Amino acid sequence: MKFKFDQSTRGGGLDDLAKKVSDLTPAMKSVATVGEVQTEERFATETDPQGNPWKDSERKKAKGGKTLTELGHLGDSVSSRYGADFAEWGVGMNYGAPHQDGSEAEVSVSEHTKTISQAFGVALPEPKTVTVKAHKRKMNLPERAFLARNADELDTDLIAEAFKVYLLS
Repeated sequence: MKFKFDQSTRGGGLDDLAKKVSDLTPAMKSVATVGEVQTEERFATETDPQGNPWKDSERKKAKGGKTLTELGHLGDSVSSRYGADFAEWGVGMNYGAPHQDGSEAEVSVSEHTKTISQAFGVALPEPKTVTVKAHKRKMNLPERAFLARNADELDTDLIAEAFKVYLLS
């Protein structure tokens, strides 16, 4: 998500604001922090920006735990950046977008090894390591949004408070 202060489209009250401040970095830092914390909360609560619960993952249904947090890498990669006229936040994992938006894309799976303990539903006497040849696989990921897509999905009261605190300090 990106929040940008664009001086080319300002008018009215924003003209006064632009005259009062030439560097909004402290306020933008607060905005970035709000976005980052809200995104982290969505991983904790397993809800989208509108408060709707995510569809449970197959792993969660089978083994318990939380959806999108098997190892925690995606949620742990939430970070933000900010500057004089922008604040942005997101996740640092390349598989974030398919989870955010959902995906039915076909992906290539490299050759790899896998240890199995059963074959065709029958338990093996001991685990066996097998080689899985390279293949293509169709993903079937439902949308599980964790990033706000627009201002309606942000806590605008907290963002307004960030600017208020900055301007009145």
